[in-house]
Amino acid sequence: MGRLRMDANIAIAQARGLRRVAADLDRVLDDYLKGDRIPADDNDARFPAEEFLGSMLAAPVVRALAAELALKAISIKTTGDHKRGHDLLKLFDALDQKTQLAIEQKRQGVVERIVRGSVRSILAKHKDDFTASRYVGELPPDSKPTFAYGVDLDVALQDLIAVFEELPTTAREARSASGRTQVDRRRDGPLAG
Repeated sequence: MGRLRMDANIAIAQARGLRRVAADLDRVLDDYLKGDRIPADDNDARFPAEEFLGSMLAAPVVRALAAELALKAISIKTTGDHKRGHDLLKLFDALDQKTQLAIEQKRQGVVERIVRGSVRSILAKHKDDFTASRYVGELPPDSKPTFAYGVDLDVALQDLIAVFEELPTTAREARSASGRTQVDRRRDGPLAG
């Protein structure tokens, strides 16, 4: 059985949506830390702490998955295929040099005092977040997880999405967007809608 083909536009839409979900989860964390998440009554007293812990574990998984989908969408749009796996650095390194350069140039437009480093260095730092954050209880005691601090990955993700949107549309995407494929034109004739 062959591998299902991922659609670049669907993958980037999923990446955008997951980025928003991660931001919502970050807001839960911020509200909890500021003391804005107050239990409604004594029966609800445990809820804010559980919501905080759940958000703390979910946000990095969601953000890393969004970055993975964005990288795969870029690869599909530029080459027609993508590398399999969750390692963000390997996915970035699988992109052609021209695409990597476009991503890094987009990064240079962001104020460096907000988040330092290239997109590649940010992806290297977070390369295993999708896997590691799902198994946080199984990390070695001496490890230093990076997934809890996702501001830099979010900035890199924003750059990846922006680069995807600036890439030229492929002929296949244009046919898909128009809703008419080659088969439709042959069947309906040259003058049809």
